[in-house]
Amino acid sequence: MLQEAATLQAHYPLFAPMVAFLFGAAIGSFINVVVYRLPIMLTRDWQQQSLEILADATDKDLLVADLAKRLPRYETPFNLLLPNSTCPHCAVRIKPWHNIPIIGYFLVKGRCANCRQPIGGRYPLVEVTTAILTALVITVLGATLQGLAGCLLLWSLITLALIDFDTQLLPDDITMPFLWLGLVINYFNVITTFDTLFGAPARGT
Repeated sequence: MLQEAATLQAHYPLFAPMVAFLFGAAIGSFINVVVYRLPIMLTRDWQQQSLEILADATDKDLLVADLAKRLPRYETPFNLLLPNSTCPHCAVRIKPWHNIPIIGYFLVKGRCANCRQPIGGRYPLVEVTTAILTALVITVLGATLQGLAGCLLLWSLITLALIDFDTQLLPDDITMPFLWLGLVINYFNVITTFDTLFGAPARGT
């Protein structure tokens, strides 16, 4: 399989970047979901943790009960997979073909197919940007382990940048795993750019 892919790439140099562009667009669509949902998931988790901490203090039982009444109740699951994407205005479920990265936005002409309210232009912009940058990474590093590592780091940085812009948060759920991933990548010299940029000055001292 790898040999066939290498042969195909040799005959069609644009094959890997084109596949990377399409895959990057799909990742960009998922990044939009993460950017919107992860901060909400964290907020709900913090609320629950706060109630549990207060519940440990026996003299604050009334305060805990009062807070529990004030906080909204979440009876349906809310994570990166559920519920299905809906319009933020009318709450109608978005049809699968309207969720196609980049193309779906233009199919509905930038508006909800049900209520015709405008859809934010950032959604397709994130998809296009992620697609272009993913193709660029694969073009520079190739369809290799280096290219995969570069894409993983790229996608995490895009996600963090958008969440930081919206909420001024850098969730540990993203930063910690990719911190260790970056160290592992650097240790095994998967992407030597890290060593070139930051290791050279240290070696000269």
